[in-house]
This record gives sequence, structure tokens and C-alpha cells, in this order.
Amino acid sequence: MAHFFGASNILMLSVYATSWVAQDLFKGDPYKSQTSGGLNILFDIGVSWGAFALFLTSFVILLAGFAVDKMTRNPKKSVLKYFYIFSQLLATLSLFSCAFIDNFDDIFIVFPLTGFAFQTFQTIPEVLSDCLGSEKNIKKLKNVQSFVLFYAQVFSFVVIPLFFLLFPDRNDNLWGMSFAGLNGLLSVIFALYI
Repeated sequence: MAHFFGASNILMLSVYATSWVAQDLFKGDPYKSQTSGGLNILFDIGVSWGAFALFLTSFVILLAGFAVDKMTRNPKKSVLKYFYIFSQLLATLSLFSCAFIDNFDDIFIVFPLTGFAFQTFQTIPEVLSDCLGSEKNIKKLKNVQSFVLFYAQVFSFVVIPLFFLLFPDRNDNLWGMSFAGLNGLLSVIFALYI
């Protein structure tokens, strides 16, 4: 379950981050260009800056990768577990803070802090699979991970948008970021029991 909600956290962030910047911070309207025949510069600039903030996140992912690599040289399940919990909690707090952000500069702090969650989500299950020993157990774990990732995608791209359809007056982007944060929190709670 920790892997399921960790995947949902990352998927929701990946989908809603740039449009949240464009619509909530830059006040751009994605439909303006379709109805008026003109370009919506504010929306386009917001998406570009959001993408740049996600690009900066890749450097945090790289640095977190070095940290995870150092931890795996002397693998202790508890250290990796707490690093996973820390990274998901950091991403959760960052994503929940989106409800209070109105300054464009804050995205260069909020988005990169989610990079730890991206890295640990990808790496730590692989490290734990190496501790299983037999090839049969590793194959079973990889099948379970694929299964979980598929259903996390269904949850993020089918179930959550249905919620948005039921409540059309809500800000989909902010709700998407909030759902991402909630999924990160649920991932932390389930990771505590691993």
C-alpha cells in the first residue's frame, strides 16, 4: 500500500504541477485561446515556469540518488525505511503548502523538495528486492510492483478525475496537488508498518 500511494503521489504531482502554476499563480486561462482566437500568454508562461521548477527537481533527484546509493552500500532496512518516510513526508508537506502559496518564487522550493520522494519511490523497492535473495522472490516482488503501479495509474487518471467531475466548481489543479499530498501522507502511514 505504501508503494501504491507513493506512486499516486508522484503521478498526481506530475500531471497537475504545471497547470497549477499556470492557473493558480499566473492566473492564466487555458480556454482563452480557444474561445478568443488569441494566445493566452499568462497560461503559457506559467506552464513553462512550472516545467522549469520540475526540471530543477531532477537535480534533487540526482542528489537523493547519491544518498540512497551510499545507504545501499551498507543496507539496513530501517535506514532506508526512514529515508523513504522522510522523503514522502517532505513531499507531502510541500504539496499541502500549495494551498497557501501565492508567490511564484515558492515553486522553486516546493517542487524540488518533492524530488526526494521521486527518487526513493523508484530506488528503495529495487534495493529491498536485492535483499530478498532468490530469483523467484525478486520476480514476485517486481510483478507486485507492476500490478500496484498499474492500479495507481487507474486511481490517479480515472478515479480522481471522476471526483473532479462530481464537483465541477472545485479548483482541479489545487485539488490534484492536495490529493498528491494526501497520497504521500498515506504512503508514510503504511510505510511505518513495513
